[in-house]
Amino acid sequence: FIVGLLSIIFFGAGGIFIFKKLWDNSPGLIVTDIGIFDNSGAGSSRFIQWVDILYIQEKVVQKKHFVNIVLKNPQQYIDNQKSAIKRKLMQINYNSFGTVIGISASGLKCSYDELKAMLDNKFNDYKSKNINL
Repeated sequence: FIVGLLSIIFFGAGGIFIFKKLWDNSPGLIVTDIGIFDNSGAGSSRFIQWVDILYIQEKVVQKKHFVNIVLKNPQQYIDNQKSAIKRKLMQINYNSFGTVIGISASGLKCSYDELKAMLDNKFNDYKSKNINL
C-alpha cells in the first residue's frame, strides 16, 4: 500500500511537471559570461555561477547522456533551493551521481554534443579570463 501511494505521489508530481513544461515558453538554458541559467528540468537549480563550478563532466545513465556540473559547494545550492521537492531531487542527484546539477539535452533545442561543447567552451573561456581561480 505504501509503495503504491508513494508511486502515485511521485508519478503524479512528474505528470504535473511535464504538463507545466508544455506551456512554459521560457528558455531551458541560458549561458552567459557569468554563468548558466538552468530551467531545463524538474530539479533545475536556476542560476549557476561559473565561479562556483569545479569542472564539467559527461555522465551516461541508462544510455542517456548528461552534462554534470560539479560544484565547489553543492550543499549550498541544495540549501538555497526554496522548493522542498527540488531540494530532495538535488540531494538524490548528489548522493547518486556526485553532483546536484545534471543537464540533459532531451528538453532543449540542441543535441547533446552541442550542449556539451557550448558549456565546455564557455567554461574554458571563463577560466582563461580568470586564471587565478
